[in-house]
Amino acid sequence: MDGSITKRDMKRKMKDGRCVVLSRYILHFRDPKTGKRKQQFFTKMKDAQRARSQLLVDIEQGTYCDRREAPTIKEIFEHWFDDRKAQVRGVHSQTWE
Repeated sequence: MDGSITKRDMKRKMKDGRCVVLSRYILHFRDPKTGKRKQQFFTKMKDAQRARSQLLVDIEQGTYCDRREAPTIKEIFEHWFDDRKAQVRGVHSQTWE
């Protein structure tokens, strides 16, 4: 897996006639689980390089997880609570719900 970084410049014309160039850096890679193409956007090259390095480490160690598919804290708690409901006594379970 090799993530590549490209620079994209966007030119914007302001109301007063000035032209402003906004640069952003895009990290391109393929999701190792699905094989689909993914992109992450950054305003600084160093941030994109840091993310690429971390991505490569995560994939190599097998700990990569797409942020959009990761469970939320609420989902984790609800799963944990449903699993422990039988062990928690009356008053305590009512306060948690």
